[in-house]
Amino acid sequence: LVTGVALFPTFVTAALRVPDVSSSTQLSILSSSRRRETEKTCVASSFSPEPGEFDAATGNELIYCINGGTAGGTPGNCTCTSCNEGFGGAHCGPPCVASSD
Repeated sequence: LVTGVALFPTFVTAALRVPDVSSSTQLSILSSSRRRETEKTCVASSFSPEPGEFDAATGNELIYCINGGTAGGTPGNCTCTSCNEGFGGAHCGPPCVASSD
């Protein structure tokens, strides 16, 4: 047995100098970063999903837009915008026409 000899290598870690930032600024940066990670949106679906249905992989809410509509909004408030002329409503469908019956 040898005394005074380390059996495992010793690793030296250098401390990085971080600029002094107030704790409120650090919290703001952390909160902003977390928001970006968890922000979800509404995305176009190629099928007509159930209301409030989400994409399993991304967590984004699905909405079915037809007639040139573009999916947008935030989950719970998804909309289709920029519909082709003469179309509108929740999914850019044809307008309702009153019947004389």
